[in-house]
Amino acid sequence: MCGHSPDRIVEAFGRYDTVFSALLGPDEFTYQPYFVVDNNFPESINDADAWLLTGSKHGAYEPHDWIKPLESLIQQIYAAGQPMVGICFGHQIMAQALGGTVVKHDGGWIVGTQHYAFEPEVGQENMILNAWHQDQVVSLPPDASVVGASDTCAYAALSYRTNTVSIQPHPEFENDYLSMLLAERGKTALPKQDFERAASSLGQNLTNRVIARWLRDALKSAVA
Repeated sequence: MCGHSPDRIVEAFGRYDTVFSALLGPDEFTYQPYFVVDNNFPESINDADAWLLTGSKHGAYEPHDWIKPLESLIQQIYAAGQPMVGICFGHQIMAQALGGTVVKHDGGWIVGTQHYAFEPEVGQENMILNAWHQDQVVSLPPDASVVGASDTCAYAALSYRTNTVSIQPHPEFENDYLSMLLAERGKTALPKQDFERAASSLGQNLTNRVIARWLRDALKSAVA
């Protein structure tokens, strides 16, 4: 858990762990949240069989006291070959911890429903997903290969040498979730034109469930 949702979002949809449980399947795994954003870390990588890193309003390059310990945890998980997936900030901090570079995107915010081209191994070549980010991965870790991209995000999804994958957009954000998030944070966080563009993009048929299968398969390799 790399961040906290606004209170109204939590009231309507639950915390990040609840939203990801709904995406991946509440009966597929036993879920245990660790609020690393609050310096609540697992005692050991053996506390779980597989790991998921959530989104956050923070930047991977920002000097928070929990960033370096999180990078160390990611490196330990990866070295041990445990399955790991990252979403948005999780995608970025994984890339940074494993040798890539994350910066504030010079093209500005990418918010709302976006179209992506994916490799067939992910499950479908054309994906429609909701996004909310200003930062991006701009150089790849040595072990990473690109499996998803868009016109505005060249490294939108990465696959590593082990059962480790990550994605920049938010497959856990359904349209009603993003609509409420725009209402809660959009007008204060986003420039007017980005807010309006994002609001007008909603309502498309999302491919969240395709991405969910990809993430679930990576995590389930712990059992295999």
